Amino acid sequence: MSDIAQATNADQNKSKTTPQAQGVAPYGPLIENLNRDEVAQLIAEDVNIRKEVDIKSLLTYLLGRIRLDKEFPPDDSELLEELLNKIEAKCINRSKAETHSKTETTKSEWNPSSSELIGLHTKFTASKKTEAESYGPWIRMTNVALAMLKTVELDLVEIKSISHDIISIRNDPKTLEYNHNATSVYLPQDEATPADWNKIAAKIELEEEKSKKPRAAKRGWEDVYYCCEHKRAAPTIRRVGLGISYLSQSSGSAKRPLGQESPDIQKSRKAAKKSSTSSPGQSSTPLSSSMTMASDATSLSVSDNTTSEFDDTFNQAAEYAIARLGAFQAVTHAIGSVREGNLFTIQWYDLQGVVSTYPIDIYDIANLPLYLAFLFIVQRFDTADWGMHPDFLSNPNGDTVITVDGKKFELGKKVLHKQWGIKGRSTSVIDCVEVGKPATRCVIKVAFPEETRHLEHNLIDEAKRRGAGDPRVEGHIPEYVAYREYKETSTSKIRRFLKLPSTGSRRLYSIVLIKFDGMIRELEGNQYWHVWWDCFDCHFALWKAGFRHRDISDSNLMYKKTTDSGKVVGVLSDFDLSSLETDEGRNTGRTGTFPFMARDLLTPEGLEGKIRHEYKHDAEAFFWVVYMNTALYPAKERHSDNAHVKQLIECMTGRVPAINLLQFKRSYIAYPSDHIATPSQRVCWTGFRRVAKIWKDLDPDEYSEEIPTTSAADIPRELYRLHAEVRQSHEANYPELGDAGRHGSL
Repeated sequence: MSDIAQATNADQNKSKTTPQAQGVAPYGPLIENLNRDEVAQLIAEDVNIRKEVDIKSLLTYLLGRIRLDKEFPPDDSELLEELLNKIEAKCINRSKAETHSKTETTKSEWNPSSSELIGLHTKFTASKKTEAESYGPWIRMTNVALAMLKTVELDLVEIKSISHDIISIRNDPKTLEYNHNATSVYLPQDEATPADWNKIAAKIELEEEKSKKPRAAKRGWEDVYYCCEHKRAAPTIRRVGLGISYLSQSSGSAKRPLGQESPDIQKSRKAAKKSSTSSPGQSSTPLSSSMTMASDATSLSVSDNTTSEFDDTFNQAAEYAIARLGAFQAVTHAIGSVREGNLFTIQWYDLQGVVSTYPIDIYDIANLPLYLAFLFIVQRFDTADWGMHPDFLSNPNGDTVITVDGKKFELGKKVLHKQWGIKGRSTSVIDCVEVGKPATRCVIKVAFPEETRHLEHNLIDEAKRRGAGDPRVEGHIPEYVAYREYKETSTSKIRRFLKLPSTGSRRLYSIVLIKFDGMIRELEGNQYWHVWWDCFDCHFALWKAGFRHRDISDSNLMYKKTTDSGKVVGVLSDFDLSSLETDEGRNTGRTGTFPFMARDLLTPEGLEGKIRHEYKHDAEAFFWVVYMNTALYPAKERHSDNAHVKQLIECMTGRVPAINLLQFKRSYIAYPSDHIATPSQRVCWTGFRRVAKIWKDLDPDEYSEEIPTTSAADIPRELYRLHAEVRQSHEANYPELGDAGRHGSL
């Protein structure tokens, strides 16, 4: 018996299936650009369930990351207290009358004083009239602090040295393309020359005053380490529970990684109307990392009035995190902060969710050391601390080579797929070639699966074992050449330290697979027909062998061309949500890709995980794949002005809530004659329309009663038989679709 078949189910939850995930991540491949309005609520759902901790607890964890001597113990508050004392002595408690002798500095040096820091803090706290006037003193105060903190040392432990010279700047929307920032300037810095912070601050002010035209320098999200979202003042206070209450959930469009958008989407983005909401400082690295400030209170402030969704500070901050998490193929986490008037919080984003600190009052000078401690820590962060896994850093001077399972692979320049969002697998797929074996085309799949799940290479091995000797399986499932699990990236680490629930923890995992030739939606006519049935047959054979795929979507139905004849054959791909028949609820998030999910699983009971995931659900998902594909592809033939097609686009892009999608699908299935297929797919739809009749006759609540069988165990076989009859009949009417030997058997 295989290892995977013997795996214990002790860690499984009691759901019959897995509940629908909320937030941004669950949505499948986007075929149209999403704007900020359309993803606002999705981001809000992720942000609204954030976990909150005391700021000292999070600072202690972050401080532990920069230690060199050993793993930090569960409670290392003594080290934080030493740091706070050092900061107070250096930056706060020195004489406010202190001055610097001109003979002590050179033109290239700058030695700021604590009186200068406190003076800027005073000016910042007084700048309450407009949001813009608070930026200058805040940024200068931050840069003064960063300069002073360079010389602070700790006695108790050894810590990392400063690897990047961090400068706090106010971001320019044309420096870092994003849709809702005000005028700012990007200042490249020569690393060989010590920074003259006063000149930098003066330059920022000068540029903002003299011109509304930002500088033309371009930076990408891959250059950003840290972002802070500023607001002039906190909204009207309303205390609810822990202080988290969103009467109006806000958000923004998560910017997809630069260089990964189609020209049409890029054009659409540039044409989109920009919001006037002002936001400060994203900054580039290693030259700079944007910083901003803090405050103290026991609960957050929210407005009693419903405002624009763009106005929620925490959701806007989450936009930056999503862009940051999507900027690389293996970003483990992102760090940000929020400053609303006098309130400041630190935000930690990873693929398990959001951790936020309770706010501190930054106007209170007594809390300033906490903000400075944060600056001190991140000033000493390396790239891994910022969330970029060192194994996946690109080489600017040549090709990037990574090692997986002892084998070396050269990464290609093309990212084939990148999932965006805060919570979820955050899957990336990149072209690669094994070094020394250029004849084999491969892809590396990088993802963050839940730790309780079977790893994909084990699932592929199990599918191969169970399907051995079955022509419906052999040659129709993925092949891999290497894999690696990165246990040190577990999202449970920070949660255990902070004493937060770690259920649903994730960790980085990579697998190198033999590359397929494409996805089913790229095909049409005869080729589409046969690839769909190849995948359908393979899925049924595996199901009868006790292997459950559970994630049927048009991106998981792939094709490859045989090396001998060039024949196109279907491949059932993406096994990372798969399970065995004995498994129950190994995943705490949804199983299935939202637009293609069966109607039964879109009901309230299904979304809550109270309905067992069965064969009928995957079989129905196969139908929704073909239903969407035949109307929307080839894209150039799409009837884009047709109301039915527009509605399908809304469904495919995640713009439709689950309950609405359920009603739409019930309506679609009731009137399949309303379906408009593209010209190239009409011959396919003529046959698949008869499959629609199968699902039209099967009400989600009465599957077992409608199918003429005596045993529930026979339902998969009976459903498969009904599909096989449709196929045989249609191919008899359209001989060009026939292909001897490709029919499955019961």
